[in-house]
Amino acid sequence: MENNNYFSLMVDTLMDLAEEKRAHQTPPAPGLPTLRSVLADTSSLPREATFLGLAEDGLPVLLNLYDPISGPVLISGDQASGKTRLLQTIARAVELIHPSSNVQYCVITQYPSEWDGFHGSQNNVGVYDAQNPTTLDLIHSLVSWARNNKGEEESVILLIDDLESLARLDQQTEQNLRWLFLRGPRFRAWTVATINA
Repeated sequence: MENNNYFSLMVDTLMDLAEEKRAHQTPPAPGLPTLRSVLADTSSLPREATFLGLAEDGLPVLLNLYDPISGPVLISGDQASGKTRLLQTIARAVELIHPSSNVQYCVITQYPSEWDGFHGSQNNVGVYDAQNPTTLDLIHSLVSWARNNKGEEESVILLIDDLESLARLDQQTEQNLRWLFLRGPRFRAWTVATINA
């Protein structure tokens, strides 16, 4: 009889604790909006701007592709904090906002398979493996393109997923990359790179 009372008391206590825990839980956060819905809700963006994300106040964070003052964009965060996902969001926003004749992007990454869903886009110049020699050709081509860009409405965005993956470049490619960082925005060749904090 004592065991039955003890068991019954234990079950009642557990039920009370579970009820108390449920009462103190916060409701789950609502789902995040899709990129399409965010861009649809945003009143017409300026033609020269591209979407980088949403600020805490819900307003869009934009990059003016015609104004070199801001310079290249560096995204720093802990490993697995969503830096690649942010670059992918920027790439999708370019696809949704800009015709390929105005804005194109290319990607340098150590993990090209993470970008498999981006190959069909006309805005996408290519996804390049950071360790592949063709990446050096891409950087050289971007510098040549920028130097010959006479200020038409064309812009290119170089998305570098993990800047440290390019740490072992030859001297010429390092100088080309430095030129893109320092002078590229003036010729509408933008760099958006991530780095681990």
